[in-house]
Amino acid sequence: MSVSPIRALDPTSLPEMLENLFGFPPHKDQIEAIKALAINKKDLILIARTGWGKSMIFQSIPVLQGGICIMLMPLNLLEDEQVSILA
Repeated sequence: MSVSPIRALDPTSLPEMLENLFGFPPHKDQIEAIKALAINKKDLILIARTGWGKSMIFQSIPVLQGGICIMLMPLNLLEDEQVSILA
């Protein structure tokens, strides 16, 4: 499936665009992170807990700007956290 990137991002309509894209409203911190990446063109290192919504941020950038986004995840830490919750 080919997706045309949104060339002119409007910061005021970003929350609505994201809700339409994902089917649920983003929280304020997700919007700020996406603004930093997609509108302000800043680099971002995001460290957040499991379930915070990091995937929304990194999935939205290629849709909003076009191109590819590479997300590095330390899966062993995620696994350890999930096991500790179950134990």
